[in-house]
Amino acid sequence: MLLRAAAATAAWLLVPIVPICGYVLSLWLYPSSRVTSNEHSRKGMIYTSRAALPSEWDKRQWGRQQAAQQYLKVDGLAVKYIGPGETDAQAASIFADHPVPLDLPLYYFELTIVSKGEHGYIGIGFCVDDVNLGRLPGWEPHSYGYHGDDGHAFHGSGLGRQFGPKFTTGDVIGALLDRSQKTISYYKNGQALGTAFYDVKETHLYPCVGMRTANEEIRANFGASDFTVDLSALQQQFMDKVLSSIAAVKLPAAVELQPPAVGGGVNAGAAVGK
Repeated sequence: MLLRAAAATAAWLLVPIVPICGYVLSLWLYPSSRVTSNEHSRKGMIYTSRAALPSEWDKRQWGRQQAAQQYLKVDGLAVKYIGPGETDAQAASIFADHPVPLDLPLYYFELTIVSKGEHGYIGIGFCVDDVNLGRLPGWEPHSYGYHGDDGHAFHGSGLGRQFGPKFTTGDVIGALLDRSQKTISYYKNGQALGTAFYDVKETHLYPCVGMRTANEEIRANFGASDFTVDLSALQQQFMDKVLSSIAAVKLPAAVELQPPAVGGGVNAGAAVGK
């Protein structure tokens, strides 16, 4: 009981510095708070949020972006490129129906490459909601993408940098947003590829995908089925790190309350009067 009270006090002291601590401690101190109306549990990774989680691709955005409407066919979690695919001006992207909730320190999703199509110009990552959907993920500001045709990582530019291997038909690519470290990392067929992006500061980020050449097709997994990656160890490592930082905080010294002096009051007043 004393340990839990001390940890709760430490969390209160750390909230202005590390907002995520409160979330992690709530899972440890009050396990019942893990159960909400928006929970995904796959291979040990638990998504618990009071906000809606990404669950499907959002076609409502197409009212302002004709490129996606013209060149992408969306069927549930599947997206297929049906445009001419001749130039970069015919690229098209789409993002999920909800951003990653602010109370999730870690968020992961996967895409299966159903077909690499003609050239495999498929970009996978995260973006804000006002991004230009006529561009691939990472080509625009506030957009991050890992591309299958060359294995490059893109952020705010059409010129990427070498990051990982190419990916093709049958591969499963995972993307991990870590808010505590402000990073985005990737996985291929269950194997970690490392961190692609650092200093990720955007508050509201959506899972996204983009394509550019004929017959490219993917299927998303936002947590409705098992992931290829077991993230329970990663989550446990994250929680251990936060709890360790909390344990290192020195709590204020306890204030010892002294009982009132026996015989005080009237006699004390009389003494002062003399």
